[in-house]
Amino acid sequence: MPNRILLAGLKVIFRSAALFDRPAPPWDPGSIRSVLLVNTTAMGDTLLSTPAIRAIRGAFPKANLVSLASRAAKEVLLHNPHLDRIIDHPGRVDLSFFFRLPKLLKAIRAEQCDLAVILDGNDPEAVPLAYLSGARYRIGWSGSRLAFLLTHPVDFNMPGRHHIEIWEEHLSAFGIRPQGSDMELTLSKEEKEEADRHLTARRLSDCRIAGLHPFARKLAGKEWPFDRVVALSALLADQGYRPVLFGGNQEKERAEEMVRKSDGKLVSFAGDLSLRQTMALIARCELFISLDSGPMHLSQALGVPTLALFGPSDPRASGPLKKSSTAVLRKEFACSPCGWSPCPHDVACMRAIEVNEVAEAARSLVRVR
Repeated sequence: MPNRILLAGLKVIFRSAALFDRPAPPWDPGSIRSVLLVNTTAMGDTLLSTPAIRAIRGAFPKANLVSLASRAAKEVLLHNPHLDRIIDHPGRVDLSFFFRLPKLLKAIRAEQCDLAVILDGNDPEAVPLAYLSGARYRIGWSGSRLAFLLTHPVDFNMPGRHHIEIWEEHLSAFGIRPQGSDMELTLSKEEKEEADRHLTARRLSDCRIAGLHPFARKLAGKEWPFDRVVALSALLADQGYRPVLFGGNQEKERAEEMVRKSDGKLVSFAGDLSLRQTMALIARCELFISLDSGPMHLSQALGVPTLALFGPSDPRASGPLKKSSTAVLRKEFACSPCGWSPCPHDVACMRAIEVNEVAEAARSLVRVR
């Protein structure tokens, strides 16, 4: 079902229902006993929402905190110490979604939530699900075309402001004080031990690992030329590192090609690991070099020194915040940041980043730490 048709139908249905709603009561934080947190997007956005989750837990230490999470979001939030429960989001909104909807709504409404906060989802269904939860307070993005279902819409159209800082400001308006801006990711003892076994199987257990994630699945314009990744691996090897490629199934073939061109200097785990296994192995890296992508956020959350290569996207909005263990390498162009795809300038902003610059920035990052 096309999203525009679905959205038009939702607007008609819910505008009719909203006419019979009572006005939202005055904000009363003392009445909050249960909170629904909506995390329906990818792992990077979910990681950026973890400081907000920590702040909400700090404001409501005795409340029941439940996350409605997509598959990727659930992987990130697994073992999060601030959550009491995770409800699985059914996935893509299509015809089958509506067959699963009654069971989903039953699970959500059983939590008897007083407050629903849409943390990282601008999907069409995020606001209606918050509305149907029964929560009397509903906070979410004011730019949603269904924002009329929110009791407290908030503005995220703030160019140059970081996603984490925007949430800190909005939550503070509700008396929810920040509890630090560091992203949070928790690994179990078993996951760490499994990572050790993977490293032993590849004879990497005694190596100084430099993780590389040179892929950008959603926007090819973010990618750094692959021949430079191969050249960088040689320089990292000269510095005493064993460069290791991370990626998913879609990157496996390209990663294997880079391994062949590196004359054995590169090792690839692309397509060989689950997301949680990838997290545990990234945690074992001494250095991580990535484009603006989910793994960039993973490495930061795990406390690994992270060098981020930025081109079309804006590091002020989604880049590293913790300056002591992260760095951004980016060339200024009049047209960036931008959202063009394909790029009319042959991604000049990424091609301008030289191999020696990356190697030196990585060296300085680890030296300063």
